Amino acid sequence: MTLPVPSYRQAALARDTWALSALNLYAQVTVGLALYVYGAVSTPGYLSVLLAMPLLSGLLLLTRWAVQKRKPPRTLLLLPCAACLLDAQSALFSLCALMADVMPDISLPAAALGCALLLSLGLYRLSPHALPRLSRLLMFLIVPMLLFCGICAAGHGKAGHFFPLFGYGPLSILKGTAWILGAAATACCPLFTMDPPPVKVLLIPPLLSLLGGAATAFAAAYLMPVYALSAAHTVGWRLLLFTHMTPSVPCWSVQVCAEMLLLLLSLTVSVDRAVRLLGVSLGKQAAGSRAAALLLLLLVPAAAAGIPDVQEALIRILPLRLLLYLIPLFPAAKRRPES
Repeated sequence: MTLPVPSYRQAALARDTWALSALNLYAQVTVGLALYVYGAVSTPGYLSVLLAMPLLSGLLLLTRWAVQKRKPPRTLLLLPCAACLLDAQSALFSLCALMADVMPDISLPAAALGCALLLSLGLYRLSPHALPRLSRLLMFLIVPMLLFCGICAAGHGKAGHFFPLFGYGPLSILKGTAWILGAAATACCPLFTMDPPPVKVLLIPPLLSLLGGAATAFAAAYLMPVYALSAAHTVGWRLLLFTHMTPSVPCWSVQVCAEMLLLLLSLTVSVDRAVRLLGVSLGKQAAGSRAAALLLLLLVPAAAAGIPDVQEALIRILPLRLLLYLIPLFPAAKRRPES
């Protein structure tokens, strides 16, 4: 049976939205690997990501059930809004770290401010369909680029690097899973931002993103032994880990472009979602382009500071994103009053 055109377009937009969420999820997981997992878990980091897959599935199903049963109060939507801002902060911080690694002489405050201003122009009167439609194109660009980098570095690893199998112990792996789950919770955001809420959750795109994150951590473990992967490298160095394991100049160029595209997309998507959630919580259709510009400018100081204290603060705060998505679900657990 042929669907009516409006229903068909709505279904296509929903698929594009989940594809965009999957790209953003992969970006946040790779940031989590570079920011925390490689240093604290090291080579078994892929196990941390794999363990997060069933937990994320349960979280998505729980969120869908709760949102469909009772719409969260508008004031509680400020919590997922804050989670989106934390996603944006981690993306901009990692982008600045990447630029510092590629261009050591760059002025990070000027670069971060320039990114914020340019993205503010990009978000000016942005159509709600623009970013979801863009996700399909970027997926066909970014995925082959990352596969190319993996192929270039494949001949420089050793199977012996996977041992000891549990690295620094099972407890470190579980802590890594908890951290990754905080990053992966961003997959729940479409259930709060889509109006009306989707009838079903597309579990395959976010799970494929986590599988891609596990493959990235697996490749890193293949390339570096446990003590080297957990060494005190910068976030930018870890994001470009493949390029440090191979002398291939094309690999270096391709991975820099792929990582920058991912981080810029994650930053844009996160701010756009934060603005939309802020608008709903304030009882407006949209909070406006000025709000997007203001939020982007608020992210600049921490991202451009380049001091270890900021990184330590992010490592401690970012796992709380999971709670920011769970708390708005509590009203659905209450029984509806009898009519």
